[in-house]
Amino acid sequence: KPNVRLSDIMLREVNALLAELPDYRNGPYADLRKWLLSEIEDTRVRSNAVHRDSIAVRREGAAQIALVEASPALRLQQADALSRHQIQHFDELASVPPGPAIIIANEFLDCFAIRQFVRDGNGWRERQVGLDAAGGLAFGVGPPADLPTDVIPVGNHVEVAPALETLITSLASRFRQHPGRALFIDYGPDDRSPDETLRSYKAGEQIHPLAEPGLSDLTADVDFPRLRRICESEGLAVHGPTQQRYFLIKLGAKERTEALIRANPQRADEIRRAVEKLVSPDQMGTRFKCIAMTPHGVEPPPGF
Repeated sequence: KPNVRLSDIMLREVNALLAELPDYRNGPYADLRKWLLSEIEDTRVRSNAVHRDSIAVRREGAAQIALVEASPALRLQQADALSRHQIQHFDELASVPPGPAIIIANEFLDCFAIRQFVRDGNGWRERQVGLDAAGGLAFGVGPPADLPTDVIPVGNHVEVAPALETLITSLASRFRQHPGRALFIDYGPDDRSPDETLRSYKAGEQIHPLAEPGLSDLTADVDFPRLRRICESEGLAVHGPTQQRYFLIKLGAKERTEALIRANPQRADEIRRAVEKLVSPDQMGTRFKCIAMTPHGVEPPPGF
């Protein structure tokens, strides 16, 4: 657990708004979610102690949870998992009401739609989707196209997620008006733009990206260098990207592991395997990166 309080991170703002982006349900950051929720309860308790004579002020003082989720099915799951807390759902970050915010996004950016470009001699063509001779979906290439100027291609393919700019513009606008922090955890290279990484999964198995459109999950690596450049161009201070293993170790992964084992000795091997999966260079430790955005002039977030 980081040695900080929610109100301290938010420049002593008790009326904090936590915007949590998918995937919050499971995975490596359940502890982070538990800590944030405990801090929300703490701000509520301390607010009640200060404003015990006013119900309205107490409500204003309590932190709120805003979940950005477009899927009705997942909204139901989130409401059930967080039934002890007051939550609100929104379709996009820009719709979340203004105010101080801590924004957590785990494996969110890899879901953004991408454009793929293929090198053709000294130029580039954009990969497109059409029909093959049998009437099925197939990849092809379009006419010559200009490669976006803010990518760093290596090899004969490069992928670009246009929505990164939209997201960061919205984030920067929010932080110019209110104090806030944002943390993104995802996978992708930190020294170049992704090349040919578009993948599709269904029921835990990888399938062809065009095999079952609308019935499978599409994902592509995140362009962390481009993300950082966009943030800096919008006036944000950027921390990272750093490998997930370094981030978790700095947050106290070793100490947390030992505490969990002391509390659950019968699950010691299971806990060790889970932590190893998160921090091992051969598993998620190096492939996953962590990057944070803040206004300029504030302390770096814990873990960086």
